[in-house]
Amino acid sequence: MASQIAGLGNFVALRSILLTAAAVLSIGSAASADPVRIVTGGFADAHEGDNTFVLTGDGFRVSGLAFPSAPLGVCFPCAPGTSIGLSAPAALVDIFGGPATVDGRTFDGINPIEGGPFLEGTFNFTSGSVRVPDLPVDGFAELSLPFVFTGALAGFDNFELSGSPLFSLQLAGSGIATLQFSHPEQIGILASRITFEFQPAAATPEPATILLVGPALAGLALRRRRGLTRS
Repeated sequence: MASQIAGLGNFVALRSILLTAAAVLSIGSAASADPVRIVTGGFADAHEGDNTFVLTGDGFRVSGLAFPSAPLGVCFPCAPGTSIGLSAPAALVDIFGGPATVDGRTFDGINPIEGGPFLEGTFNFTSGSVRVPDLPVDGFAELSLPFVFTGALAGFDNFELSGSPLFSLQLAGSGIATLQFSHPEQIGILASRITFEFQPAAATPEPATILLVGPALAGLALRRRRGLTRS
């Protein structure tokens, strides 16, 4: 139990570092075309071939299909106690996107399948590992861990993905990954569904604020030291 708590603490620290880095990159690239956008809501869900995502944040909402390379299909059936990683690196985005809104512009009625723009991109979900529970027949269980996310997504008005994109997003975020297990009769235990649910990031002080707070704390410490000397 102690090692699990320590591992979770390390992961939370990693998430904070990555989100802080994303915020710094966003500030540093404000003059560029593609600042980092923080995903504050939405989800990515994969089960039985249905791999949908909806990502929302300040000034954007995009949706479509994505295909994570893991953890579904890692074992079939899964033996109790087997370790399964919840990370899903290099999840490819399907070309047929759903309706999208980016910086006040709505993109709809473009592709004939989902209606939105034609998409190109990759999503990366990083998380820890869980162990397959020992389920009875017809049993069901869910195990959850935090995750961090980075991704890139561009929308086009043509199937060939040629020309200038309608929009281009560099994305970062975090949330809770939940892996569902079931035990159908005569099959065995299955990892049947993975859901990445995004959550708003904790407020991160901007570098300018940090620079101002640092000297202020140093000044308070100096005044306190002088007061102690006089007393």
